[in-house]
Amino acid sequence: MKKFLALLLCLVMVLSLAACGSSSGNLVGSWKLTKANGETNDPQMDAFNQVLASSALGATMVCRFDKDGKGAMIMSAMGQSNESPITWKTEKDQLTLGSEDGQSAVLTYKVSGNTLTLTKDGYSLIFEKQQ
Repeated sequence: MKKFLALLLCLVMVLSLAACGSSSGNLVGSWKLTKANGETNDPQMDAFNQVLASSALGATMVCRFDKDGKGAMIMSAMGQSNESPITWKTEKDQLTLGSEDGQSAVLTYKVSGNTLTLTKDGYSLIFEKQQ
C-alpha cells in the first residue's frame, strides 16, 4: 500500500507540473513538498493535501532527480520510509517522468531559485530544494 501511494504521488506530481523557462540542471537534487495553494476536487491531487496535513505527525514527501536521469519519490511517515524509483528527462521546458511499471507523462515545470512549483488547474504544489 505504501509503495502504491508513493508511486501514485509520483505520478500525480508528474501530471501536475506546469510552467515554463526551466532547465534540467536546475531540477537535479532533492525537493521536499512544503505547501499547496488552491482547491482541488482531484483525488490524486488531494493526496498531497493529506501528506501536508500529516506533516505535523512527521510525514514528508521528497522527490529526488539524479544527474543520470533517474531518481525517486520518497514518502516518510511514522518512522518508516518508502522509495519508489522514477526516470526523468527534459527537453526545453518539458519534463518526462516515468515510473517503474512503465507509465510516463510529459509536463512542463518551473524552477525559481530553491523553489519548484507544480501547477494543475489552478492548484499549485510548492517544493523546496534540500541541501
